[in-house]
Amino acid sequence: MHRVVITGAGTVNALGHDVPDTLDAMRAGRCAIGALSFQDVERLSIQIGGQVRGFEAEGRYNRQQISLYDRFTQFTLAAAKEAIEQSGLSFAGEL
Repeated sequence: MHRVVITGAGTVNALGHDVPDTLDAMRAGRCAIGALSFQDVERLSIQIGGQVRGFEAEGRYNRQQISLYDRFTQFTLAAAKEAIEQSGLSFAGEL
């Protein structure tokens, strides 16, 4: 068996855009499931779910990155950056 140490956490989800907001929403008993609101949602047979709302890529990434990264990649990179910052690790280069 291998040992694993978790040094940081990060998340972007329907409850919050970072770990503190997500934990606060969970403690308050909030539910992030509701009507979906995006282009062509009427084409789906199910129109309820957990949707990340209010995530602004413009404040986090430059124009080229925004056009290159799909929305889920943007979430992943934001969560990874949060986890790295919490861990106290430092990396050279961009994330």
